[in-house]
Amino acid sequence: MSLLRSSAGFAISTAVRILVGLLIVKSMAWHLGPQAFGMLGQMMTVVAIASMFAGGGTALGLTKQLSEPADEAARLQRLGSAMVIYVAISSIVTLVLVLGSRLFARSLLGDADHMLVICALALGYWLVGAYSIVQSIFSSRQDVRSLVSLNVVGALIGAAAFLALLYGFGFTGAALGLVAMPAINGLSALLFARLRLPAQWRQLQWNPNWEGARELLAYGGVMLVSAAAVPMAQLAMRNLLGERLGWDQVGYWQGVLKISDVYFQFVGVVLTSFILPKFAAARSIQQIDGILRSIFSTLLPLAVVMLIAVYLLRHIIIELLFSQSFMPMADLFLPQVLGDFVRICGSIIAYIFLARGWRRIAIASELMQAAILIAGTWMLVGHVGIMAPIYAYCISATLTLSLMLWAYSRLRRKMTVSGENVPIGSVG
Repeated sequence: MSLLRSSAGFAISTAVRILVGLLIVKSMAWHLGPQAFGMLGQMMTVVAIASMFAGGGTALGLTKQLSEPADEAARLQRLGSAMVIYVAISSIVTLVLVLGSRLFARSLLGDADHMLVICALALGYWLVGAYSIVQSIFSSRQDVRSLVSLNVVGALIGAAAFLALLYGFGFTGAALGLVAMPAINGLSALLFARLRLPAQWRQLQWNPNWEGARELLAYGGVMLVSAAAVPMAQLAMRNLLGERLGWDQVGYWQGVLKISDVYFQFVGVVLTSFILPKFAAARSIQQIDGILRSIFSTLLPLAVVMLIAVYLLRHIIIELLFSQSFMPMADLFLPQVLGDFVRICGSIIAYIFLARGWRRIAIASELMQAAILIAGTWMLVGHVGIMAPIYAYCISATLTLSLMLWAYSRLRRKMTVSGENVPIGSVG
């Protein structure tokens, strides 16, 4: 029953975030049009990358450390390590953003006069980092109620703030709203930490365990490289497409990406909440094979039905989520959903390696995808126009799936040679 309540809570939280995201997309598309929507895609990506780097990227590592058996003093010392990293990284990022605010504003938003947005991002970064740490604490304590509550409250208040800024100040307000939303999540996290955590966990901890800090930094570095590679590539791709084709065209591509993001949030929840634990619990390659057969015979057909529905209903989706001015993006749907199907297949296999701690394969695949996306877009844009990034995406997804299949076949060979029921943890 506890697992059922936890799953329901996370489902509600995910649904709220998705609905809020769709509301934000619809508001920007209807109020600003394709050109501004394409330019704001850069800001969305920068905010996403900043959120990944918040707290030094230590969220998963901190959750792991705080969940391990230890007395209260040792866990607080681990929290102190994360606090020191958080303050150090946040100070550096704030300094870089403030000093380079004019340059970043011109590069990302097309006008140095928007430097206030970059300065707001620098300040909001501290709150995003606080959210990361509080989330890790609640996760390690398995306090699902607090996690769901702080995310839902933060999302709803953040959406209200975004809409007020958008309708009050137009393009600049939308950019500020994108920065404000994760910062408001941070305020929500601090509020729930104040209300729900014991007194000693609400205090700043400055007694780090340096060995633990090194472990957190190493873990964070690995995660950040893998998580930021593709968003960084998309920044470069938007600049290239904006210069070559105009920002209206970028807006159409950005619209297709946001639609993919919606159903990939559901896919991510399924993979993380249900598939990852199954792979982690499997003790032999035969069990892994059985899990894969089950997934490919049940969940994958559902994904196919979902993608076909998205393609067939593309005009209705554009009308509902965007506006009539975005109708040219209907031509981009077919190759996008084909690429999404291949990506889902690759992601399922990739979770085998994530479940067993083979992070190098995940890093290699992300770096490879980023390189192919940039190179493919650059080579194809002169020939196929705005289809270039989508064709590059299909190529990168196909090659990533090939890498996953090769890695899995290598795993199977090793385990077959070693013995039929050799634990996966003993391989590689």
